[in-house]
Amino acid sequence: MTNADTQKVSKTKDGIFVHTYLILVQKMVMVSNKSISHRKSGKSQLVCRCLRFAFVVLVGCLIGAEIGVLTKSSSFKSEFVENKQPSYDTYKIAYGTRGGGEQTAQLVRDAILEGFRAIVTGGHHVTHNETGVGEGWKAAMAVDSSIKRTDLFLQTMFVPWDGNDFVAQPKDPAGFQSLEDQVRCSIEQSLENLQTTYIDAVLFHNFRAKMHPYDEIVKAWRVLEEFQQKGTIRFLGLTNIHNADFLKQLHQDSKVKPVIVQNRFHANRGFDVSLQETFDELKIHVQRFWILTGNGSGNNNKDLAIEKNLTPEQLMLAFVMSLGHTTALVGTHSKQHMMDDLEVSKRYDKDIFTEMFTTDQDRIQFAKNIGMKYETRPIVRLSS
Repeated sequence: MTNADTQKVSKTKDGIFVHTYLILVQKMVMVSNKSISHRKSGKSQLVCRCLRFAFVVLVGCLIGAEIGVLTKSSSFKSEFVENKQPSYDTYKIAYGTRGGGEQTAQLVRDAILEGFRAIVTGGHHVTHNETGVGEGWKAAMAVDSSIKRTDLFLQTMFVPWDGNDFVAQPKDPAGFQSLEDQVRCSIEQSLENLQTTYIDAVLFHNFRAKMHPYDEIVKAWRVLEEFQQKGTIRFLGLTNIHNADFLKQLHQDSKVKPVIVQNRFHANRGFDVSLQETFDELKIHVQRFWILTGNGSGNNNKDLAIEKNLTPEQLMLAFVMSLGHTTALVGTHSKQHMMDDLEVSKRYDKDIFTEMFTTDQDRIQFAKNIGMKYETRPIVRLSS
């Protein structure tokens, strides 16, 4: 092979490796030619030629194997980048399955087909049907084959078995189970119920504002961390946390940091205004629920909604989405309302609250009307 040929090959994608092998081939050929020219025996010349041929074939095989490995590795990397999965902060709106009951599978199917990609549920929770979520997303995929598991963000929760919201399942083991074993059992059942090999997020569930003892939460957290480190769970978080010191302590003590807090959005929780600084500091994304039920469906701002050609419910959701690092949880059973809610998630910062980055008067007035003490900290001026 000439030097020009060698340079041509070296310009290919994997040429640096090929070029190295070719140099070796050239050296061996030169050595073997010299050896042959100095040998008198015909048999010796034949043996040398055979050895030279075998070496060239071997190097050719090595080149092919090397290119094959590199090409496969490159393809895998490309596929990983192209199939980038949604994260906990990808969507401003998520569909929650609380109260769905026997309709959960149909509701989840409809929600996904309408455009929802984040689905929030709970295992061993009295108001959630986790199995219905698995059936629902599979049903949606059967209708629209372009929908893949990696397009969806499926979130569930671990409910301690002595918790007020806990409901036993048929496959639960009999007898006493340690908290650690409760976590393991719950996660295995959630994987089966959701019909998936991994869960995007799992939240430790606290009943309303009554938190479990800290040491118990840490015990459960350690097991959840094991699942996260194995790739079974992608992200971890908690529900119903209204104590900044608790969050800071858990953040300090944990290997896998909490990145999601799911809290009720209501006046009796102060709308979490006092916690916002901690959320920002610890880079915690907040999922807000009870947005409409707990706030009169937004009717305190009915006039402003009419002015913006929206329903009070839509304006209420738009306000929550505008708070920054926030996802609004909705659980409507109406397809029309699903579409309405999704529309708001695309418009809230474009043509609804148009003064967000200037005077921000609309949101300041909105906050006053629902009793949100924004003076404590200008939370309504925050944005993603």
